[in-house]
Amino acid sequence: MEKNFNGNGRTSKDGKKLLGGVLALFAFSVIMTLFVLLWYAGQNYGEVFTENILKDLAIFVMIVFLMFGLYVYMLLFEKKLLVTKNMVMIYLIMLLTLISCCVTSDLLNIFALPLQLCALMLCVLVGGRMAIAGNLFMSQMLLIIFLIKNPFAAESMSRIAASVFCNTISGFILIYLASLNLTRIKFILYSLIAGIAIAPFATVVSLAVGESGRGILDNTLWVIGSNALAVILYMPLMPLFESGFNVITKFKLEEICDFSAPLLKQLSEKASGTFNHSIVVGNMAEKCAMAIGEDIRLARACAYYHDVGKIKSPEFFAENQNGGYNPHDDLIPEVSVNMISKHTKNGATLIREHHLPEELAQVALEHHGTTPIKAFYYKAQKITDGELDDFKFRYEGPKPRSKISAIVMLCDTTEAAVRAMNLKTLKEIDDFVTSTIKEKIDDGQFDECEITMSDLAKIKEAIVNMLAGIHHARVEYKK
Repeated sequence: MEKNFNGNGRTSKDGKKLLGGVLALFAFSVIMTLFVLLWYAGQNYGEVFTENILKDLAIFVMIVFLMFGLYVYMLLFEKKLLVTKNMVMIYLIMLLTLISCCVTSDLLNIFALPLQLCALMLCVLVGGRMAIAGNLFMSQMLLIIFLIKNPFAAESMSRIAASVFCNTISGFILIYLASLNLTRIKFILYSLIAGIAIAPFATVVSLAVGESGRGILDNTLWVIGSNALAVILYMPLMPLFESGFNVITKFKLEEICDFSAPLLKQLSEKASGTFNHSIVVGNMAEKCAMAIGEDIRLARACAYYHDVGKIKSPEFFAENQNGGYNPHDDLIPEVSVNMISKHTKNGATLIREHHLPEELAQVALEHHGTTPIKAFYYKAQKITDGELDDFKFRYEGPKPRSKISAIVMLCDTTEAAVRAMNLKTLKEIDDFVTSTIKEKIDDGQFDECEITMSDLAKIKEAIVNMLAGIHHARVEYKK
């Protein structure tokens, strides 16, 4: 079930990733160096690369060294990030942080470093471990730049180190807050307040470097202000990065899973049966994703939206007919198949029109793979009274290409079937789910997906437990 690659193809693909990462590394190193040199040159741009050329070269080598160190970290521990888009995003965040820190430290105060911006954005956009690494590498970069350029004639080297240290610790506090299950608004509010938590630490550090009286108060207030500035910069930058790099954050997933979201609201109004089915599938997909270590928020969102294409013609789907008129009774099987199968493409189109994450559109397309629509295939067989190829009675695909697509496929199929077949006992449900998974495997539906037999065993257990809880036998009450 594991994905098979041609050895040469894999080597070529990995080589392109490595080359793209190295090129991005050097490009952003050059941009960072040029900014630092031009900013601290003041109006004397002609002196750049003419006087103190060894210092300028040292800054470039240092930036390249640190950026390469971060690259090696990703190569060893965050290999999935080694695609050009992610590398550019990470390095761009570091560049923006560098620019904001150089400007504020020069124009305001050495303690006014919005260094936390790097930690904050990396944590939300990429992940906590990458944010910790980025925060550490960014702090070292700034420390060395400030010490080499030394634009603060009246400031001691100890104050520079104290400032970078305080704001690095503040970055770790924001990383912790970003890891909590907070709404976007609560996260921003808590992050603004978090600056106060670093105040006692800033006071102690200021005392340690020999400050007293007004100096301690100023340093503490500037550290609190730098935290607030980082959050203020984060607010407009985050939506730009989310849309520009097509990144799905946990905040974005929470927003699109809200039942008041436009497309979900349409689904609940126009196809209430499908909406209720999607909510149950969402709960099941979340449990399955948790069982195999996939993103539970993304799994839930994909499940909520997997059938939104049924909005176009809700009356053609059994869950929306409520025991009334069935339009398929008046149609030949081939037409019925066409009406049913196109909901996958319609769903992907609607998701893209509403500018929702592409992952949702892919699952909408893939959640039936190329499976046959058996009810109409059997109906056609009766009409033709003979053998009939099921090719024309299958969904167009593609087959699931991600584990979440495979999860939604299995949850969707089993939930609908168990409900229709009115299965009650644990054994009945277990047998049916087992046979469904085997059928999908035999039909090659997981051939393009990296899902394993171990994953499928865990998914099966999660599905059975969920369905047994939903469709258990109930006590009959006397009328």
